[in-house]
Amino acid sequence: MAPVVRVVAMAALVSLFAAAAARAQEEGFGYRGIENGARHARTAEREEIRSTARHMDIRLTAAEIYDSNVSRSSGVVAAGRRLTPQDWIFKPGVKIDAVEPVGGQTLFLNGSLGYDFYAHNPRLNREDIDVDGGLQSEFGPCHDEARDKYARHLRDLEGVASPKLITSTESRETIDITAACGNGFGFTPRVGVNEDWTNFSSKKLRQSDSHTFGLDAALGYGQPALGLVSIFGAYRRTVFPNELLFGFIPVKGGYQLWAGGVSVEHDVASLIHGSASVSYTALNPSLAGVPAFKGITYAFDLRYTPTKRLEAGVRFTRATLPSRRPGSSFTIETSEKLSARYELGPRMKLETGASISDRKYSGAVGGPALRIAQETRYEGFGAVNYEFGRRWSLDLDVRHIQRDANPSTFSYADTRVTLTAAARF
Repeated sequence: MAPVVRVVAMAALVSLFAAAAARAQEEGFGYRGIENGARHARTAEREEIRSTARHMDIRLTAAEIYDSNVSRSSGVVAAGRRLTPQDWIFKPGVKIDAVEPVGGQTLFLNGSLGYDFYAHNPRLNREDIDVDGGLQSEFGPCHDEARDKYARHLRDLEGVASPKLITSTESRETIDITAACGNGFGFTPRVGVNEDWTNFSSKKLRQSDSHTFGLDAALGYGQPALGLVSIFGAYRRTVFPNELLFGFIPVKGGYQLWAGGVSVEHDVASLIHGSASVSYTALNPSLAGVPAFKGITYAFDLRYTPTKRLEAGVRFTRATLPSRRPGSSFTIETSEKLSARYELGPRMKLETGASISDRKYSGAVGGPALRIAQETRYEGFGAVNYEFGRRWSLDLDVRHIQRDANPSTFSYADTRVTLTAAARF
């Protein structure tokens, strides 16, 4: 079934649910839109879009990037790939942010189009596209949203476990439709359906092409003193249509995932927002002999906003994700992240943060002999944004990344400095 047909079919399903939820609302049930605990940020994003007046913001951008290790590997592997580790990248582009209310509906579009030009490694030149658009509608106490995300860029060499250079264009499309009802009081139902397609242009990476179909549902109860407490469930079916057993036997690998748990969101005045979700996840691969996963996954978020100028946050997660690397079908990732943002004034903003993530790649039989089984990734960054007026801005982003991988030949350290000038129209 073509993606457009899937969108229409899923939208019809979600609209039927939303209509039923609206009738339930009239009988005394309330709703405030909720994903499972790990998705509260996108709920806030939906509320922001709905409350935003019509606008069209287009920016032309020009970025100069210094990258100390474009190979994302040790020096030995970089030499085998015939890459110059240190490089300068020029990236012209355009960004758009548009919201257009139409009656009780709101159209929105956010995205960027750019191209990376490498000074010393022109084989890495590639387009960089990231677009997110959709439609929101409201009827009574309910609302639904349909959105389509598309990204296309160079497959980061960090994810390529090969001593030789393999360049590939990675494209990913995600369709997500949700429906919800309520105003934050009483019972709060929600349902969502989504599909994701990831593809690689290189024949050597097409084993990692994937298609994921997902369903989400949640029922919560909200009160000002209690916050929002929900029970939720999720289903995912991921298929790798081009997987090869032992590198030459075609098979359709993949897995099915079921998860259920509890999430809590609570605000303390306007200073602190916290959310937590804990779930039990069962992931069952479709191929015999492939290791399964059964265990606890979680997401904890805490944001502190003592003033309008200062915000700080911390996040802890453990999740299972589809792998985009040959030799594994899923990833078990545990991560911790700290971040802070401060506005020095109406024109200058500062950001800083640090993160640690541990990834274990699993779920494969007869994969390539050389593959990354586990890695720990450390990252720290600082950024400054300065607005010269309504039209001109300048951004400086400095970050350092270190990866400790197994095997160690794919461990690396990298420093990236990005200076971006933008003109608004």
